[in-house]
Amino acid sequence: MKIDIAKLTSLQRGHEATISDIDTENSTILLSFSSEQAVERGYYGERYLEVLEHSASSINFERLHSKAPFLNQHDPDQQVGVVEKAWLEDGKGRAMVRFSKSDKGQEYFNDFVDGIRGNISFGYTIDEMIEDGERDGLPVFKATRFTPFEISQVSIPADNSVGLGRMLDTGNIEVDQGKEPEQPEQLRTEDEKMPEEKKQPVVEVNESEIREKILADQKLRVEQIGDLGQRHNVQDIANEAIASGKSVEEFRSELLHKLEKPEPVKMEDPKIGLSEKEVRSYSFLNVVNALASRDFSKAGLELEASQEIAKRLGKDPQGLFVPYDVQASGKRDLTTQDATQAGYLVQNEYGSFIDYLYKSMFTSQAGATVLSGLQGDLLIPKQTGSATGYWVNEGVAPTASNLTTGQVSLVPRTLGTYSDLSRKLLIQSSPSIEGLVRADLAKRMGIALDTAALSGAGATEPMGLDNITGVGSVTWATTATPTWGEIVDLETAVAVDDALLGSLNYVTSASLRGELKQIKKDAGSGDFVIEGNSTNGYPVIPTNICASNKMYFGNWSDLLIGYWGNGLDILTDPYTNSASGTVRIRVLMDADIAVRHAESFAIGSD
Repeated sequence: MKIDIAKLTSLQRGHEATISDIDTENSTILLSFSSEQAVERGYYGERYLEVLEHSASSINFERLHSKAPFLNQHDPDQQVGVVEKAWLEDGKGRAMVRFSKSDKGQEYFNDFVDGIRGNISFGYTIDEMIEDGERDGLPVFKATRFTPFEISQVSIPADNSVGLGRMLDTGNIEVDQGKEPEQPEQLRTEDEKMPEEKKQPVVEVNESEIREKILADQKLRVEQIGDLGQRHNVQDIANEAIASGKSVEEFRSELLHKLEKPEPVKMEDPKIGLSEKEVRSYSFLNVVNALASRDFSKAGLELEASQEIAKRLGKDPQGLFVPYDVQASGKRDLTTQDATQAGYLVQNEYGSFIDYLYKSMFTSQAGATVLSGLQGDLLIPKQTGSATGYWVNEGVAPTASNLTTGQVSLVPRTLGTYSDLSRKLLIQSSPSIEGLVRADLAKRMGIALDTAALSGAGATEPMGLDNITGVGSVTWATTATPTWGEIVDLETAVAVDDALLGSLNYVTSASLRGELKQIKKDAGSGDFVIEGNSTNGYPVIPTNICASNKMYFGNWSDLLIGYWGNGLDILTDPYTNSASGTVRIRVLMDADIAVRHAESFAIGSD
């Protein structure tokens, strides 16, 4: 038996409803509408079993995704709802249907809720079909590609395995000698029973043209989704969208969501694997003293850790590498059982270098996004423009538009700082001195990073807010001191760019904050511009890094600070201040700063 699918008209099949979710507020129902259950069909006098294959590539959801109708008895004049979305799940075609707010639509919806109606059918065309053996004495033909175009409520289903129905076959009935079949009287339509002169004119439909149009649209959909996936380096997601039948608009929306909310950065563990005991035993002071004296006999652990990092990085330190295990370790647990360990320093604990660093930075207090333990360059996607909607007349295509994207990059830049410590201080072995050294180095690193965040010029250092194009600005009318209205204008400059969200704070100099605490908003209210440590409903964070005449406002979580887990590089200079017995400690680390959206910030100055 051979079947010419070009001669198969639109088919229908149905089943008893499997309703998984009803939303009475929005008049929606989740249901299944198709399955692989075999349905008996007729073709020119011969019977056969038709099976619809349900795989990612077999169902073309294009027409269902284009607001396909939900009908009564497949009658296009009785639309009672619309298909909101459709997908393949657990080997069945599933859909969300929203019923019309009209009296008829609500009548059908209430009948489904009450269980009065419960059969669903769907109309479809077969695009590809293969012969697939025999079952119960009948040949089996499997549709390996089919296109649903509407879903209906029906009274009599044929497929009882799924959703609401796959209507009993009333077409493609027996035909003798290749002629078109005569339909039994009970299946003839009222139009067919009419006298010839009263019949409505028959509209000829060119099925081959329709099929070509569907295939062309499908090809264009695949090309456009594939192009978007390639341009934004998300080919896997694009392939899934193509296979699941998503429209270009649906994929574009999914892509926009991904770019606006990127997945958490996946980072390799930068630690070298020191045990808890080794972390507790590691000492910054051992490193400094060993480098200053060139005697590493008391710094065996520290030397071995540095050599392991050098091996991993493929380069030698200028002094000794301090492993990330120690930089990021928590507070050291001290006991009083042994005086040499902590007997004279009960409750005198010290934290990790990174803890000290974060606490010393105003940007961390303001809510900057900190990414630590990075490996290699980091590229973070961002949206730079959006698609545009247009109002058009019927039959007129809207102007094509696309979202545009860019990238924010964080690359390791070397930051160096130094601190002068007396030799007497360095030979102290107590944890309190160890903590003092760590805190001092972290504070100097923090000042350098904060300074770059505000005024960095780029090139060898990060680009700071003062020099980033797109950051909002407000000019003080009075030299060095803003008015209440100008402080509010800083907030407005961020709000007009739809960026008023996240960690919103004002940042200014300690001197300007003190001055604004003494200036009233106006002559009548008695309220001061800064009350306590806030103004205009937002916290005010002081820092002496900020110029005395400036104030910054913005979403500080859009300020990104990255730290690479390559380890600190510590070296000593015992010669510069040798006359006083002071040792200069130099520390190098890899870090970078970037702003995800310039529109998230505004700067005020005179």
